[in-house]
Amino acid sequence: MEQREGTDAPHEIRERAGALAEYLLAVRTLLDKPVRTVPAADAFWHADLPEHPAVELGPRQPGGGWLRVGRPGPPPPPSIPAPLLRHLVWDLTPDHPPTLPDSDEARTSAFTAWMDEQWRPWATAHRRAAAARALHDRLYDLRYRVDVDSARVELVWGHAILDAPVGGEPVRYPLLATPVAIDYDPETTTVTVHPQGPARLQVDALGGLDNRRVGDLLDLAGPGGQVEVDPWDASERQDFAGRALRRLGFEPRLRFSGRVSGPEPFDEPHVYDTGVLFLRPRQRMVRRFLEAERDRLAAPGDGAVGALAGILAHEPSALVMPDDDPDAWTRTGGRLLMPMATNEAQESIAARLAAHRTVAVQGPPGTGKTHTIRNLICHLVAHGKRVLVLAQKEDPLRVLRDGLPAEIQPLCLAVLGRSADQLVQLQIAARELSDRAATLDRDAAADDIARITGEIDAAQGRHAGARGELLAAAERETATYPIAGVPSSPAEVGDWLRRTEADGLVPDPVPPGTPPPLTAGEFGLLGDLARAISPADRVHALADLPADGQLPTGEAVAAQRAALGDAAKVVDQAHDRGASIEGARRLGPSGVDDLAAALRAAAETLARRAGSWTDRLGVLIREPSWQAVWDEHVAASQRMLTELGRRTAALSGHRVEIGEAHAAQPRRLLDHLGQIRERFAAGKPVRRLTHADLARVVGDCRVDGEQPRTADDVDLLVASVQRQQLREQLAARWAEWGGRLGVPVPAEPGREPEIWAGRLLAEALDALDWESRRWPALRANLAVLVPSCPRAVDAPALADLAELAEAATAVFTVDRIEADQRAMTGWLARATAAPGAPPVIRALAAAWSAEDAVAWNGALAEIRRLWTVKPDATRYAALHARLAAVAPQWAGAYDRGEPPVDGAAAVRAWGWRQAQTWFDEVAGTHGVGDDELGRRLERARDQERRLTGELVVGSAWLEVARTLDDRRKAALADWAAALRKIGKGTGKTAAHWQAAAQRAMAEAATAVPVWIMSVDRALEQFPGAGPIFDVVVVDEASQADIFALPVLGLAHRAVVVGDDQQIGPQLVGLPADRVNALIGTHLAPAGVPSAVHFDTESSLYDHAVRRSPQRILLTEHFRSVPAIIGFSSDTYYDGKIQPLRADRPAGLGAAVTAIHVPDGRRVAVPEYGEVNVAEAEALVSRVAELVADPAYRGRSIGVVSLLSTSGQADYLQHRLRAELGTDELERRSLRVGDAYTFQGDERDVVLLSTVVATADGPIGAFTKRDYHRRVNVAASRARDQLFLFHSVTAGELNRDDARALLLSYATRPVPAAEPADARVLDSEFTREVWRRLTAAGLHPVPRFRLGAYQIDFVVNGPDGRRLAIACDDRYRGAVAFAAELRRQAILERVGNCVFVRLRASLFHRDPDRAMAPVWTRAEELGLPLTRSA
Repeated sequence: MEQREGTDAPHEIRERAGALAEYLLAVRTLLDKPVRTVPAADAFWHADLPEHPAVELGPRQPGGGWLRVGRPGPPPPPSIPAPLLRHLVWDLTPDHPPTLPDSDEARTSAFTAWMDEQWRPWATAHRRAAAARALHDRLYDLRYRVDVDSARVELVWGHAILDAPVGGEPVRYPLLATPVAIDYDPETTTVTVHPQGPARLQVDALGGLDNRRVGDLLDLAGPGGQVEVDPWDASERQDFAGRALRRLGFEPRLRFSGRVSGPEPFDEPHVYDTGVLFLRPRQRMVRRFLEAERDRLAAPGDGAVGALAGILAHEPSALVMPDDDPDAWTRTGGRLLMPMATNEAQESIAARLAAHRTVAVQGPPGTGKTHTIRNLICHLVAHGKRVLVLAQKEDPLRVLRDGLPAEIQPLCLAVLGRSADQLVQLQIAARELSDRAATLDRDAAADDIARITGEIDAAQGRHAGARGELLAAAERETATYPIAGVPSSPAEVGDWLRRTEADGLVPDPVPPGTPPPLTAGEFGLLGDLARAISPADRVHALADLPADGQLPTGEAVAAQRAALGDAAKVVDQAHDRGASIEGARRLGPSGVDDLAAALRAAAETLARRAGSWTDRLGVLIREPSWQAVWDEHVAASQRMLTELGRRTAALSGHRVEIGEAHAAQPRRLLDHLGQIRERFAAGKPVRRLTHADLARVVGDCRVDGEQPRTADDVDLLVASVQRQQLREQLAARWAEWGGRLGVPVPAEPGREPEIWAGRLLAEALDALDWESRRWPALRANLAVLVPSCPRAVDAPALADLAELAEAATAVFTVDRIEADQRAMTGWLARATAAPGAPPVIRALAAAWSAEDAVAWNGALAEIRRLWTVKPDATRYAALHARLAAVAPQWAGAYDRGEPPVDGAAAVRAWGWRQAQTWFDEVAGTHGVGDDELGRRLERARDQERRLTGELVVGSAWLEVARTLDDRRKAALADWAAALRKIGKGTGKTAAHWQAAAQRAMAEAATAVPVWIMSVDRALEQFPGAGPIFDVVVVDEASQADIFALPVLGLAHRAVVVGDDQQIGPQLVGLPADRVNALIGTHLAPAGVPSAVHFDTESSLYDHAVRRSPQRILLTEHFRSVPAIIGFSSDTYYDGKIQPLRADRPAGLGAAVTAIHVPDGRRVAVPEYGEVNVAEAEALVSRVAELVADPAYRGRSIGVVSLLSTSGQADYLQHRLRAELGTDELERRSLRVGDAYTFQGDERDVVLLSTVVATADGPIGAFTKRDYHRRVNVAASRARDQLFLFHSVTAGELNRDDARALLLSYATRPVPAAEPADARVLDSEFTREVWRRLTAAGLHPVPRFRLGAYQIDFVVNGPDGRRLAIACDDRYRGAVAFAAELRRQAILERVGNCVFVRLRASLFHRDPDRAMAPVWTRAEELGLPLTRSA
């Protein structure tokens, strides 16, 4: 492609990409401030862990959990001795020891013994159990925090704590850190900490130290800092610590006792040989990726930039890069291959991606972003594209992967998590993909794809046809027809026709404006004649009848028949014996005589051959089955003789010896010889240690007296074995025939059967010449006369056949007699076949055939009677012809003697039929009802979707099979093998295999159609890779910060999905002036467009939208009921969100509820910070009520604090755990956090806490854009119900405060619900439909609302589907009805609706018939009816 003048040049784009990498590296330097000490909070030192059996530290087995903590109950209190019971003072707690005031010496002695033996051990056990429970609860809460904030924090286990001054600052940080995760087992209430990968060397805390020292330390680790050290092996750990200290320039001092955080100083640098579990900010592998990208772009060559070029170009639409290939996207944009339900916005993404480098998609909450991406993945892989799917968090990616069609999932490798189980699943998936692609029959798959494509085209044609018929009907419904001079709609005409049904006498369609063919008087006369003359006489009297005296009498006909019977007897006798009369005529008299002579000669030949084995063979093979057996024997013998000759020639001049043990098992011997030959041919020896069986064969065989050494020697051994096999087979075959026929087979048939078998075969073939040549020729001639002649005959049989041939000459005599009768038969046939021939003529023909003279004479009498009826019949025919010309069916009614009462009634019926004809044309179904057309639409749509799914799967696998060459297959196998050997990720070799997997990943990436991983994982896996994918899809891109921009360079095109009205990137702590200075240093000089906007508050989505030609907005909302999503739609999306869910589920109350807590205020709570306790307790109380309510059984719950800087979320998590227990939290998937925690998540019920209170004094305003984003996210997480707890009113907040807007929405009056009965119906049509539905026992909901849409009636089915009944009484033409069909398609797709459309015109004309499809659909949905459909 040529570069357009004035657009960005490719080298400029590459320079800007390099400048962007330099800029991001500089910003990363500002961010990466060294953390030199383990944080005080969320740290668990080994020395601080409680001593209790429920607390187990260290792995039980390699790769097992490192820490297991149960939740033990308190031990029972010690029993108090009876003498002390009345005197002891104790509060029954372990914190305050019991006392014994004013006691005598005996009681004091007993008290002392009881304290020492029972109370103090009990108090110690009680405190330890309490400490174990506290540790259990802290870890449980920490697991939750890590889960909800996994994109920003990570949990690690540190070992070998370095304590040394670095750059003038003290460092107390682990040299080794292993990523870990916390699991919870609700069955045993056990919290377990599991490793998630190998230990890595930690050098970030050493910033400021001599770089050479740090470099020396890094030499102890492999790629990515991985070390081959088992952190739980004391000797390995201590040895590593000593080496690390030496490389840092310190003495190898280790400290083994004391607390790391203790106050006691230690002057010299050293390492604490202990461990700590702690939470820290997630470490991102950004720097390594950026450095590799910078170096790649700076190196000579093309330095492809991929989709990142669209962000760096001033005119992205006009940009042309060297690696662009628009032709490769033509097919992708030509056919949409999305197997799941789609809408226009989703389809436009695929179309735009085929034409543009970058496509930006805005997905407001709950608008099906994940569903859209799934469909897009299917579409792209079906067209052979390689796709990389990314997101900031892994949870939405898991949801995305699990929702893909089952047949597509094996094509997608999801690199999610780092646990051993996840690595195993990844390895299995990679192997399955490789194996299935390698074994695919490509030709068959291509044929299937061609077939499916044709079927899809046909389904689309059927869909278009049915839709066109419905639209045409809608257009016709706009016409009018005059009734009594008044223009009337089809519905009004239908009603009139139903009321005047008695005039519906004319069955023929009568076009409007056609005058009656007869006057009222003529109609009357026609009716009189119809009643007077029978229908049969009216027809027969006008037929062509023979004149009286033209035909002979019955007596003359009978005499002629008798003469013919005598002549046919001889022919019958010959026929009975099997002769063919027609065959005799074909042969002629001389031919029959010649045939008889040939048959007699053949009999003599057969008599001469008798008694030999070949004679017995000839008899046997007359049966077709034995002929086939003999033919196979002949062919096999000839083939074996040939093969024996070839092998004998090969062995000529050679002496071959084979051990008897091996010769006894020829098949096994041939298999071993094949393996030996392969090794000899490849130049490989046969060794006794590794190939014992093969070595024995070599040792027991000789060729010309020596052991076989070459492939030629092995060939001679094989020929010898095969020759012996052939001899045995040939001898066995002839031995079998010898036993069957007495063939003279030698006494030792197996020695050299090729000598005598050939002689016997020639003898048999010569003797069978009669069977194979002479008899078939004679039989072919005989079959003309005797079709059923036998295949095998003897001499007597041939003599009988000769006699039969002589008798067949009688047929020539019969032919002469029959010629005299043909004249009369021919006349009768012509008369009967003539048009309009009356029954009397057929009676004559029947009498002739039956030789019935009486019947013949009766037919002559009927002919004479019909001549008397002919005048009246002629007058009737004239009037009838005028009527039949325009109304043949009505004329037929006159023919049947069913005329109207009089002429006036006939004229009224004519006018009624004109209106009915117009109605049928305008409102009629034209042979196919609306319901059938609707079903055709459904079937075609369902078939197209099913076939599209099959096409996607077939095309995707075929494309993979075509591109998976040996190099890619090997790379994928290497990568999968490395994953397997990583194992649990904690062994000594884990680091080595992690590096091997990393290297194989670069090549394996192109072998897999779809990779799914987080943005950070992509930065880690593909450093310096360039655009190795066709498309990168970034989900939740509005959360992706500027460090995610380079992932666009991993693919040629990009789809960026996000929402700038939801929470953006969370980069904090960077001074804006320094960032702006870096922009001025790196980006502005390079000419990066909109360079000033590349600050740390911008997201990947912001940049994609800025440079994308046009943003695609997803508007169909599937998550929340309309009342919940209405706030976000009205406030942040200009009301463009279209909710497509029905109202809230039954029994849950209002969808949005505001609960005011007037006494709420923020107070400082130890361990949590500022908490609105009253509001929190009200919320916890409501959650407890919901959990106890059966209506909420199985519903998930989320709790969101709108003030993330407070301790409200942590306090609520603590209180809910205490109130409900961990098991209930797990069952409800109960999550507590701030808005960022819930970004991309959802729950059935969500409870919000505003936290701030009137009693707090001045309240900071939530007016900035970021605050509005948080509130938008928080308010749109609930599917069914939203509770808003507030201790402040909307009027007490700034009017632009996001919380004020939400409070105003939640506290606004709820409009009264419409009555769910006929009172809401506004037409007699819908009211009559309502009456019929209720009379049938159904419970329709009138004017049912599904989001922004309304349906006239909905009946809920028992399986969740809905019977939707649309009453069409206001037509506005085809265009308007097309929009109605689109609305119906949406409701069918998202509302689980099954539609029946009722046209008012058809309903008014025939209500019972119009309602029949409703009853049919109701029965299909399992809805019981109290009336017959």
